[in-house]
Amino acid sequence: MNRLLAGLAVAAMAAGALCAGERSRTHELIDQLRSRKLAEQQAAEKELVQQGTEALPLLLRAIERYPDASVRARCASIVGRSGDRGVVPNLIVALMDTELVVRRAAVEALGRLGGNEARDTLIKLLTSKESVIRADAALALGGIREKVVVLALIRSLGDDEALVRASAAFVLGGQGDAGAISPLVEALADEDENVRTKAHLSLKRLTKQDFGFKPDAPQADRDAAMTKWKAWAKGR
Repeated sequence: MNRLLAGLAVAAMAAGALCAGERSRTHELIDQLRSRKLAEQQAAEKELVQQGTEALPLLLRAIERYPDASVRARCASIVGRSGDRGVVPNLIVALMDTELVVRRAAVEALGRLGGNEARDTLIKLLTSKESVIRADAALALGGIREKVVVLALIRSLGDDEALVRASAAFVLGGQGDAGAISPLVEALADEDENVRTKAHLSLKRLTKQDFGFKPDAPQADRDAAMTKWKAWAKGR
């Protein structure tokens, strides 16, 4: 009984948070995002995406006010797929949400939308106090192929957290910028195997070279392959 009352209370809060007047189909779909049934969540998300800009006002209000963090996060994700860069300021505000799941969704959405404001915000997030946000920001920058992004990701190869270094190394491979080659070669010496793996994959993608480097090989073997990489990078 207590669980039922709690559920009714949350539903009432949600209704009040989004509107004081007549409830629309969009309201219903946003509420459906908190369903315990994955199929219902997915159906609601699909329909909200299909509604396009028509749903944006309520989605933006839900990101700001909805009491369920998982719904706020899903709404941020949907907004990120709208293609409307006018919502970027709203997503930047969502980066201050108290729940990490919402902040991460906002980062991913900014990467989808792109544009100067989103790009600059994501670059700033590469120095966030939260390592997972720094890593998410690096991944979100993957769809923005600009020199300023490449330089920012190269700096992230020196991050204190391996997760962030690995994310930056991975994304650099898709930037198509030869300026990332030498920094990625240096990343082959990283103490973390995952970082070495991502750096090597990106180098192969950028250069079509290999030189027999194996991220999990003994140190001496890695050093020998890395010497070949350095010689090639210097002479290219």
